Amino acid sequence: MKICTAWIVLILHLLCSCRNINIEENNRYNYLTLEFISSKVKHEPTEEADSKASYFPYGFKTTIYIFNSKTFWPYIGGSPIIATSYCGSELIPEKGIFLPKGIYDIYSVSDNTPFPLFLNIFQGTATGLVNRQDYLWAKRENVILLKSEQVTLSFNHLACRLLVNISAEDISTSVIVNSFRMTLPETHSNFLSLADGYISSSNNTQNLSLIEGYGNSREALMLPCLAKLTFEFDAAVLTEGSVPVHKTFFGEIDKQFTGGNSYELTIKIKRDLTIKTELRFYPTYTVDNHIIFKSINN
Repeated sequence: MKICTAWIVLILHLLCSCRNINIEENNRYNYLTLEFISSKVKHEPTEEADSKASYFPYGFKTTIYIFNSKTFWPYIGGSPIIATSYCGSELIPEKGIFLPKGIYDIYSVSDNTPFPLFLNIFQGTATGLVNRQDYLWAKRENVILLKSEQVTLSFNHLACRLLVNISAEDISTSVIVNSFRMTLPETHSNFLSLADGYISSSNNTQNLSLIEGYGNSREALMLPCLAKLTFEFDAAVLTEGSVPVHKTFFGEIDKQFTGGNSYELTIKIKRDLTIKTELRFYPTYTVDNHIIFKSINN
């Protein structure tokens, strides 16, 4: 009865407050219960284009994996466990996590959405990766859970982000982009190393895919790639004093895309209806989203 009462009090506390959540010792079984929060920290992105939400929005989810230190099998503490963002920066696991005192490696992977991410993970290697996902990854090794301790996991982007901007080179000319299509990396051979957050690169590409966006801009999330990417887009070109020209333009991106980087492709349509391209990239930056474990035991 006392244990049930304690759980009821704990649940009410979680629903009614956004205070730090703690690791609390269960004296009867000598176990620790783990719960999570995420905390917002100040961060200036490398470029304004890279700016993202500083923490998981309400209802977004991440998957937590816990192992004994230096191992990737078996899962312990009931993991993999889904944690959901509530009360601003707080992450709440879908069920309680119970661990004996010890040393652990803790990992977390998310696709930055309100949906659970389930990857095929065996011995620390995950398969089943796809394009159009913003994979986030965090780890903390050798976490000692013996007494009062605070552990922070910082998330990094693993996929590649490509922003496309299309305009006319001449200021007297305007462009209206109707659709944009591009080859994306093939996904059959890609894998994620849970130990270091490395996603292997594709050596081949898929067929052309429609890339969504607004106006003359498009944005694609994709896996790392070594192969040359091709693109095509339909646009109307309007020059002062001339009849609008409707044309399909073709181009390619001969650049290796490295995981975690954000790229910007600028396409300029010249007066002779040829195109000029420029590709820039911004280095990896850390997502301002932390999971914190804290013990109240002194």
